[in-house]
Amino acid sequence: MSKKHHYSYNHIHTLLAGAVASLKSVPDVLVPISGGGLIPARILRTLLKAKFGKTVPIKVIGLQLYDDDTETILESGVKRTQWPREHDWDPELKSVLLVDEVDDTRTTLQYAVESLRKDFGPEVKINVFVVHDKQKEKRGTLPADVEYIAALKVEDVWIAYPWDAIDIDEHQKIADEQRVIDAALVASPW
Repeated sequence: MSKKHHYSYNHIHTLLAGAVASLKSVPDVLVPISGGGLIPARILRTLLKAKFGKTVPIKVIGLQLYDDDTETILESGVKRTQWPREHDWDPELKSVLLVDEVDDTRTTLQYAVESLRKDFGPEVKINVFVVHDKQKEKRGTLPADVEYIAALKVEDVWIAYPWDAIDIDEHQKIADEQRVIDAALVASPW
C-alpha cells in the first residue's frame, strides 16, 4: 500500500452517508474547521436533511496548526484564523457538530472543543465528526461527554483529498487504482 492514500469525492460521500446512518439526532449547527472540514460539512448538511428533514446551518471556524509553507507544526500551537462573534451564534443553540477531514494529532479538535465550550457554556452539547481517524497516539484529548464519530479509521498515512487536487482526473485515477489494490488485499487469504 502507498504512503499516500487518495480518496475520491464518491468515496468520501459514501463514507459520510454510512456514518450519518448511525446518528440518532440532528445537531442545531454544523461547525466545520476550515479548510478541511468545509466540504465534508456541506455534504453532511445534505445527508442530515435527507435523514431528519431539517436543514442544519453551517458556521465556519478557522484554525491552523500547520505552517502551509513549511508543512510543519506551528511553534505557537493552534492559531485562530476565523471565529464567529458571540452574536453570530443562535441563542437557542443546544447541540453542535464540529466537523473536520482528519483526526491526526487531535490537537486542533481539542482546541476547538475547549474554545466552543468557553463560548457556549456546559449546557450546549458538542460532538465531533471526522472523515478519517488516523490510528495512532494522539497529542490532544477530548472530554468523555463528547461523542466522537469517525467515518473511517485509517493507518497513519498521508491522505490526499480530492479538494486538494490540482488535476482531479489524475487524482481520481490514482484513487480508483488504490481502491482496487485495497479490495484485493482485504480479499486475499494471506
